[in-house]
Amino acid sequence: MLTAELRKISESELEGHAQSLASDGYTVVKGFMSPVLVAYLKKRIDDLYRNAGPRSAHSADNYGTTATNTKKDSIVWNLQNSDKIFIDLVSCRQLSSILKPILNDPFFTAIPKDDPNYILAYCNARSSAVQLPLHTDIYLPVEGTRTWGMQTIFALDDQTVDNGCMVCIPGSQNKGGYIDASFESATPLESQSGDLVIFSSRLWHGARANPTAQSRWAILASFRSWWVKQLTDIPRGLPEEIYGQLTNSQKALLGYCSIPPLNEFERISTKTGYDALRPRVRDYYQSQ
Repeated sequence: MLTAELRKISESELEGHAQSLASDGYTVVKGFMSPVLVAYLKKRIDDLYRNAGPRSAHSADNYGTTATNTKKDSIVWNLQNSDKIFIDLVSCRQLSSILKPILNDPFFTAIPKDDPNYILAYCNARSSAVQLPLHTDIYLPVEGTRTWGMQTIFALDDQTVDNGCMVCIPGSQNKGGYIDASFESATPLESQSGDLVIFSSRLWHGARANPTAQSRWAILASFRSWWVKQLTDIPRGLPEEIYGQLTNSQKALLGYCSIPPLNEFERISTKTGYDALRPRVRDYYQSQ
């Protein structure tokens, strides 16, 4: 179902997105998701948001810690643990064709060179309410063109100036140092329901406040080079029933090919191939 609901991207369009990412730090894939898929994903997220259990419920009070600027936002965390369709979405070939030239490690030879060897850092859904100040999601902002982080916004509602779209400083992804620009100088990055926004984690970005009573749902997925720590322990937290449905490439994307060894008797290298994948999630956390 999912493949048929995602728009194909031509080679010339791929080149255009690569150029935009290099120059501006962001690009927008217009009409990437069909209206049918958008409606399904939005309904699925709405169900998760309204029917979550006491420890995973949407209310900020139910989480161990919550950032101040997200307490008023509607958020569903760790979508990969709820439904395989979210993993299918973030592992789709169209997206990996854009991310692989940026994030793949050419020396990670244990995984086939045509497959992604970068990993998923997080996958959440959010309908923001408050303004998000300008920031960068690279914690060591060095000067240069290389990055080890990329981020995506799968828009399920229109993201506009009026309801609080993303803003950014185009070209800032290549600057070293922390933010030295004002929020007022940032460029609004509007998108429509079904669009896919891709941007460098180095880009100086934020979001406008949403003063309306309407939702602004989007799926936010962040990707990192394999050697960067994930924001949650995705490999250990994934339900067994979802793990059993994944392809080898999807398991690698979720971090199962880059789990640090328990000790030197298990193995030395953090990088492993598909032959090291195990039948169950719990098998990764038991001595062999």
